[in-house]
Amino acid sequence: MRLQILTLFAFLLLSACSNKDTPVYVQCYPLMPSPHRISEEILYSGPDTTYVKSTFFIYDGSGRLVFKLSSQGGIKDTIERYTYFSDKIIMNSLEYTLNGAGLAVSLYNLKTWMYSASGYLTEETETYGGGAYASQVYYTCYNAEQIITRHQTSLGTFTDTTFYHHYTDMVNTIGNENHGILFLGRQDNTLLKSQIKNGQTLYVYTYVLDSMNRVLWETNADQNGNLTYRKFQYL
Repeated sequence: MRLQILTLFAFLLLSACSNKDTPVYVQCYPLMPSPHRISEEILYSGPDTTYVKSTFFIYDGSGRLVFKLSSQGGIKDTIERYTYFSDKIIMNSLEYTLNGAGLAVSLYNLKTWMYSASGYLTEETETYGGGAYASQVYYTCYNAEQIITRHQTSLGTFTDTTFYHHYTDMVNTIGNENHGILFLGRQDNTLLKSQIKNGQTLYVYTYVLDSMNRVLWETNADQNGNLTYRKFQYL
């Protein structure tokens, strides 16, 4: 298993070096929707890259997600089926109401969303048994740089702020558009580099790209030494 880890990190290093030779500099304007759709994600964790689960995605002729299946150890975990209408989307028994741009604006009376003119999520609210929250998303160069969330509970109101930093030379190929769920808003232009909430745990992301500059591997490492990996396959 140690040989596996050494091989993986050698691959990450070599790939990172090769990517520097052919950078893809991203301009500060909304990117065109990605034509690539993810067919499978495999999640691993820990220094021994322990298998956690697989998730499979099936799309319709318009590239919209119609079926999502997750499994752990060969056992079905979750199944999601999406049915599309002009003014709504039904996922299993949940109904998303759409606006004129085809973006989800509400999920019954539980959740609501607001977007910019370009289709980027700017606000999300949710009401639940113990209270409610409202999140505002702030962007720089079409990347979410800060999310401020206010929680209202029986104990009072609390505020969380999460800061995000992004790479400038790696196009995001693992967001909403690549999962066929554009109805939840446009994805960030470039790949996430790090995130931290209220000065707590720092998460750092690194990537291995394939020959088409799509994410092949994502590594998520926190300051406590915890590791997770995602491997992506595309249609």
